[in-house]
Amino acid sequence: MKTIILKNKTELIISSISGFLLSIPLAGFLHGFFTAIGNGSFFDDIKGRLIIGAMEAIASSLTTVAPFGKNETEGNTKLRIITCFVFLILTFTIYKFTTRKKNKSSKPTSP
Repeated sequence: MKTIILKNKTELIISSISGFLLSIPLAGFLHGFFTAIGNGSFFDDIKGRLIIGAMEAIASSLTTVAPFGKNETEGNTKLRIITCFVFLILTFTIYKFTTRKKNKSSKPTSP
């Protein structure tokens, strides 16, 4: 029984680390995609929003979740909240995916 608990604890730690590493660029992308504003310019289109999202994903990864722009303090607060929710969702999803995959492979097959 103790090995099963230890296995789940290890999988939870791995899920948390990978969820944290993936949540920063994903939250930056979401922040850039939804806050891209251009008055009749290229950035009103979906392609422009994707480019801004990709730039924000890189920038938020390099600056540890601090967006750049005119409203840094307001955007920084919003981005950290988004990062927290994305982290929780990713960690839960990765944990469920890994435990489900392990459970399917550990089930005995009948001959």
